[in-house]
Amino acid sequence: MSIKRVLFTGCLLCLAATFVASTVSAQPPQGGRPGGFGGGRPPGGGFGGGFGGGFGGMFLIDNATLLRSPQVRDELKIEEADGATLDAALEAYREKRREAMPDFRSMREKSQEERDALMKDNQKKMEVLSKEADETLSLLLQPEQMERLKQIALQSRLRTQLIATLKSDDLRKQLSVSDEQISKLDAIEESMNAKRREMMASMQGGFQRGGDREAMRENFEKMRAEGDKLQKEATDSAMAVLSADQVKTLDGLKGAAFELDMRQLMGGRGGQGGPPGGGQDGERGGRRNRGDRPAAEGDNN
Repeated sequence: MSIKRVLFTGCLLCLAATFVASTVSAQPPQGGRPGGFGGGRPPGGGFGGGFGGGFGGMFLIDNATLLRSPQVRDELKIEEADGATLDAALEAYREKRREAMPDFRSMREKSQEERDALMKDNQKKMEVLSKEADETLSLLLQPEQMERLKQIALQSRLRTQLIATLKSDDLRKQLSVSDEQISKLDAIEESMNAKRREMMASMQGGFQRGGDREAMRENFEKMRAEGDKLQKEATDSAMAVLSADQVKTLDGLKGAAFELDMRQLMGGRGGQGGPPGGGQDGERGGRRNRGDRPAAEGDNN
């Protein structure tokens, strides 16, 4: 594989890591429609964010993942002793999640279409694991705590994986999303992913080994800006598929707005009264903090 392609793929992985590490709002500002852009940079830079595909599948924000955040635990009023019990109970889930992550070394050698397919397959695996973890959480949390946790998780997923969330079995049932609407969402997703691939192909020449660092930085920012533009287009198109009643129901499911700091999910609970460590899924002492670099070389989320 060419050095040029390695560098370009590495830049994309860095962009995906930037999405996870950024501070984002889990609720559209001013009570707007999910995934809106009225204030602050939306997460993802357009790669897998509102599209429901791409890199988004690597960073499923589920209930168990959210509980790694001290901010979320404070919102749920979880005591330190109860938090330790949760950590122990969820360790098996986190290990399964690590094992289910794809090999990023092999992904570098695949086409964009193959990477998209792998990410979608990975997302399905993560959803199955999340449901298993939810069964455990429902036994450990109070009903009102579990309800609030679900609201925060929904807000987060709408911001990072809007189309995939709208098409999920649970939300499709709650909103009574029709087959016709699903077909429209599929078409939007396919169109946006095609535009995303076209955009990345057109910019690939801007990431040359030994190239000007400032020029590469400018190309990177240009890619993010173009990604934001595509994500906004996808968001507006996807939300236009829903009826006014469906949007109203969705607003009710989200609950009160919650400003989620994604950096807490990346950095683990070390230094916050929890176990030391770093990665996305609570790896403990001795593992490098994944918030310091993009996931690569077969690492996990």
